[in-house]
Amino acid sequence: MKIQIGACTALPNAPIMNELGGKHIESGFAMYANMSEEQFVKEREILRATPVTVVSMNSMLPGDSVLYGTEEQSQKVCDFVRRGMERAASLGCKSVCMGSGTARNIPEGMTRDEAADRLASLIARFCAIADEYGIKVAIEPLRAEETNFIHTVEDAYDIIRRVPACKNLGVNPDMYHMHAGGEDFSNLVKYKDYVFNVHIAEPGTRVYPKPGSAENEALYVEFLSALKEAGYTGNVSVEAHTKDFKGDATVALSYLNELAAKI
Repeated sequence: MKIQIGACTALPNAPIMNELGGKHIESGFAMYANMSEEQFVKEREILRATPVTVVSMNSMLPGDSVLYGTEEQSQKVCDFVRRGMERAASLGCKSVCMGSGTARNIPEGMTRDEAADRLASLIARFCAIADEYGIKVAIEPLRAEETNFIHTVEDAYDIIRRVPACKNLGVNPDMYHMHAGGEDFSNLVKYKDYVFNVHIAEPGTRVYPKPGSAENEALYVEFLSALKEAGYTGNVSVEAHTKDFKGDATVALSYLNELAAKI
């Protein structure tokens, strides 16, 4: 199958990714939106000195973002998104992943349907801003332990369908969250037209994938096979915990590329 294996990490790790033969990294949108101009330029130059690309970014909104508040609060979030999109575009980014589980939690007293309508309306504004920079927005379903809203690819589609005019709105499936929630990988095929970017991590532990577990390997193969059936040929970014980025990424990239080559 044809996919690009990369990892979620900061821009200064681009030289390591290049050394490992990786084509892309996925960096934190909110972190770089909040970074000083001086530091941002410094880190961007490290990236530009390599052939590695940042075609996607994750962690779109800080946890304290108010998504169901007043118009003034909504505008504040939109201003933040615009600042981040401008920087994302300067990195060559083509899609931004909206996980942001804390921010999107449904407030007490609000129905799920009302929350869906209000979030969809605000995301439509994000998409309009992103579209000015040629960037797509991808909603990431998260496990129930991290948010009370949008746990499956189907849940993400429920938001997407509410704003049909947003042609740059899709979903960012994550194998770790799908497995944790018991979601069938067939949803990758069912909603294939909306899959913009993909995350992967070891089930249960959320560390970098590695050989050694027949059970986990079977899940990786099932997940990657579903992506192939869906016709997906984009990025698959390892989004996982690590205390040794180079060591863990070396193993994970080699292992995942080996598995993908057999599918």
